[in-house]
Amino acid sequence: MHFVIAFIAAIALMTADHYGHLMGNFRSALLTTITPIEQIASLPKQIYQWTTTDFTSIDALEIENQKLKTEILLLKAKQQQFINLELEVDRLESLLGTTGK
Repeated sequence: MHFVIAFIAAIALMTADHYGHLMGNFRSALLTTITPIEQIASLPKQIYQWTTTDFTSIDALEIENQKLKTEILLLKAKQQQFINLELEVDRLESLLGTTGK
C-alpha cells in the first residue's frame, strides 16, 4: 500500500514539474548540495584509476625499453657483419686487383 501511495505521489510530482516547472529551484539546490558529496565519494575510485594507469604505463614503458635494447643489440650485430663483409670484399678486390666501387 505504501508503494502505491509513493508511486502516485512520484507521478504527480513529475507531472506538476513537467507542466509547471515547480521543481527547478529545488533541483538546482539539490544538485549544488549533492555535487561535492558525489565528488568526494568518487575520489577513491579516481585515485585507484590514476594509480593503476601510472603503474600500467610504467610497466608498458619498461617492456618497450627492453624490446628496444634487444633491437639495438641485433642491429649492432648486423652492422658488425656488414663491416666484416666490406672488409672481406676489400680484401678480395685487392687480391684480384680490381675495384668494385
